[in-house]
Amino acid sequence: MDWLAPTFGLLGVIVGGVLNAAVTYHSDRRRARAATIVAARLLGDELRITQSRVGGAIELGRWGPVLDPGLPYSSGLWAVEHRGGERQASVWLSMRKDIAPFLRDQWGVVAKPFLLIDGLSRYFWVNDPSRTLRDDEHAALRELGGALSEAIEVIDRLA
Repeated sequence: MDWLAPTFGLLGVIVGGVLNAAVTYHSDRRRARAATIVAARLLGDELRITQSRVGGAIELGRWGPVLDPGLPYSSGLWAVEHRGGERQASVWLSMRKDIAPFLRDQWGVVAKPFLLIDGLSRYFWVNDPSRTLRDDEHAALRELGGALSEAIEVIDRLA
């Protein structure tokens, strides 16, 4: 019977370790989910602002709403009078790591608008807000608008 005390002690350590691991796992998941909700809400706002600016440019047929004050994540599309100024940092850069684990197969849908925005600044160098959209620019902005709508739909489900 001398073996009972050490056996129960060992069982207590094992059960305690398993319970601690389970509580830690659930706590970490809850914290990650909360960070994802915050990231999704902020990213959703950024996508909606971008959608509004892109929609305005399409509706007006000019670059103005896209250039002034500019699109988040765009490195090159600015109105000339704002060059050298400060641009608000994109939520995408700092928050994508928080939403990645919860997106699974929808990652490409959410990332696509940012790839298209980056492409706009590489393929269409513009600095005149009053310049009329050419057909290829109009098509690129329409494609971006569609990608923004799809990304917003995915992000809204996370938030």
